[in-house]
Amino acid sequence: MAKDFSSDGYERAIELTEEAMRVTDETHYEEGERLLREAMELVPDEVHFLNNYVAFCLQVAQNCTINDEPTQAIIYYRKALEQGVDDAEAWMDLGAAYARNNQAMEALQAWQSALAMLNPKKGRDKENIQNILENVRTVQKVLKKSGLEE
Repeated sequence: MAKDFSSDGYERAIELTEEAMRVTDETHYEEGERLLREAMELVPDEVHFLNNYVAFCLQVAQNCTINDEPTQAIIYYRKALEQGVDDAEAWMDLGAAYARNNQAMEALQAWQSALAMLNPKKGRDKENIQNILENVRTVQKVLKKSGLEE
């Protein structure tokens, strides 16, 4: 099926985005995501549709975190990050979701990705680095107690 790059495609992408916003609630995340992905694919050169999709995935991930659903949070953080988003906070939050899901090694890898993006000379980044390091120490203690780390 060929993609429609005409103004009709753009209009259809807007309709899909609006429909996604209407159907999205706690029980329809998949449908909202499907519609946003379809909109993004209709007009791949329009960055704001990609941004809508990423923002949606990050919001769903945060909602899942609040609802203590780390597995779902991980899925949606990964979907956002797979779009090429370089967002240290998303990597930090993904690490936290992995940690809550007892996936220590994945948590450490996500936090390592976040650390690579942060600048220790910036105030907010400095705080985030400290938070990550505290989380890493906590995970290391748990691993040590369970005999997984020497």
